[in-house]
Amino acid sequence: MVATTMKEVDLKVDVKKPEATQAVPIENKDDVDFIYIGFPIDANVGTEPRIQLDDHLAPNAQAVADWKLEKVREGGTVIDIVTSLKVHTDVGMRLVSDVKEELRNINAIKINYSADKVK
Repeated sequence: MVATTMKEVDLKVDVKKPEATQAVPIENKDDVDFIYIGFPIDANVGTEPRIQLDDHLAPNAQAVADWKLEKVREGGTVIDIVTSLKVHTDVGMRLVSDVKEELRNINAIKINYSADKVK
């Protein structure tokens, strides 16, 4: 018997997640949208931290709200879906705060931060 899994996205940003001692895995990833914030892998895109939504780089933090609302139209409401932020440890909090503010403006308040568990 052969089992296959689908890859979530092709990363266009480098994400070195922080480590945590009490990290708990997400049980049902179907109800989670992932936002990646990190440094572009392709040097032609630049060296400043960027936001990746699905398989594309967002032009700015304001694009996050439009992306999230578009995902919600596929089913459910914005408040039912968790948004998981996978953020590179060297990215400043300014960009992360801008993303969180955009999510808050559309009432997407279920947010978690992704981290790697320390063994």
